[in-house]
Amino acid sequence: MGFQLDRRIRYLSLSMAAYRLSQGVSFPFLSLHLHNEVGLSLGEVGLGIGLLAGGTIFSSLASGWMVDRMGRKPVIIASVLGLAVASSGYASTSDFLSYLGFCLIGGLLGSGAYETSRNAMVADWTPVDQRGRAYGLLRIGGNVGWSLGPLLAAWLLGKGWVTYRDLFFLGAAIHGAHALWLALVLEESFPRELQADQESRVAGKLAFETFVRSPSLKQLTYLFTYSVLLYVVFTQNWQAVPVYARNFLGMQDRAIGILLSTNGTMVILLQGPMAAWVDRQQKARVLAIAAVLFAVSGAILLGWHAGWALFVSFTLFFTLGEMLLEVGGPALAAELAPPEIRGRVLGVYGSAWAISYTVSPLLAGFLLDARRPDLLWLSQVILSAMAFILATKLGRTRPFFACS
Repeated sequence: MGFQLDRRIRYLSLSMAAYRLSQGVSFPFLSLHLHNEVGLSLGEVGLGIGLLAGGTIFSSLASGWMVDRMGRKPVIIASVLGLAVASSGYASTSDFLSYLGFCLIGGLLGSGAYETSRNAMVADWTPVDQRGRAYGLLRIGGNVGWSLGPLLAAWLLGKGWVTYRDLFFLGAAIHGAHALWLALVLEESFPRELQADQESRVAGKLAFETFVRSPSLKQLTYLFTYSVLLYVVFTQNWQAVPVYARNFLGMQDRAIGILLSTNGTMVILLQGPMAAWVDRQQKARVLAIAAVLFAVSGAILLGWHAGWALFVSFTLFFTLGEMLLEVGGPALAAELAPPEIRGRVLGVYGSAWAISYTVSPLLAGFLLDARRPDLLWLSQVILSAMAFILATKLGRTRPFFACS
């Protein structure tokens, strides 16, 4: 049977659907809730998101060690519960300091640990030549949730039944139900013989020392730096687009919801074929193409200040680049990681997203507060070009490990 029929990967895909549904119903509206309802400036919102990302850096790195010692399942469940606490906190916050506190909780207990444990499970259960499709299947599940989330939120807002604040209580409830479901159905993927006994610790130490001396460390360094740059572009867009659409282009909540959900719908339709293509390609080439697509997306918005330009840039070029980045990156990171230290390597890779998130909200918030979205789009073009150069360097190296 192919990986498509493996119920464990299907369960992870369903988990991604729940994870993204809870985020999609609330997080795209975080800036609008905090700015328009609570009264925080966009710069203050960006500081909180930067703190959230700072906590996520620690979470990614620490969870990598934990999933290699304790197993994947307890870490992924704890992370979803942490997200539930953070979401309810965003809903109940009334001032800047309490908002910062809930951002810290969300960072330390939330998405970094979820992504690390989830990525490790995929690598545990799939051979190297199928990992792109396995990660693609998770992306499809996640984008089912992501496409439904903004539509549900926009429908509830359009009916006048909820405020932006209420959406975060709804997100917390979804996270709570998700954690319970994981506890009941998800299997542990980490072999018991590799868990925390003295012999496994020695094996893990030897694997780490061998990895550090191998060419794979250089390749991981290129991949990590590339990912930081391109995830700055990625996270900037997701934070800036709703505010740019609402406050600069005058788009209504319903139109913003449709714009965001179109991104998810395209992933549902195209991620499977694109992931199969990624599995047949050199991963560095895939990542170089992703950088080009992100650069074109920013260039379109730099050239045209209009709703149609936002739609073309975000739903076409940005979405295609996102699909390549989100499959090619983790597939290559998993390929580089020996099984004994897989969680730690994937934790380092995952921290690239969190590091980028400490920078992008500050930059986006500052430039949008200053009403200079043109500089925001210009920065995306420049960062994407830098990432492209790194991808070409990445393509000149070869992994020492190719673990299945």
